[in-house]
Amino acid sequence: MFANAAKPLRFDKPNEIETERILLPNRSADRGNDLWKTFNRTQENLIKGNVRYDRYNEEGRYQGRGHTRGVKSIDGNVKLNQALWTLAEEMAKLKTSVD
Repeated sequence: MFANAAKPLRFDKPNEIETERILLPNRSADRGNDLWKTFNRTQENLIKGNVRYDRYNEEGRYQGRGHTRGVKSIDGNVKLNQALWTLAEEMAKLKTSVD
């Protein structure tokens, strides 16, 4: 849920990127489904880039593999991190209100 909500913060066409790929851990310590580990994996994969995805044209024909690019600007990095943190805080509030 968190990674899916985070995709539009980074991508103009968020549906092109599979949420599961954003959630792939880059190290064994990142495995787990708590909010903190999900936040860390999402943050790292959105900022560093290199998330693989399949590209399709407007007719739905497969056009090959692509990969996301990393955030290069400091401003972009700060804005994305702030937005991700705000999203994580809101998710934590929702979880707390449900429990």
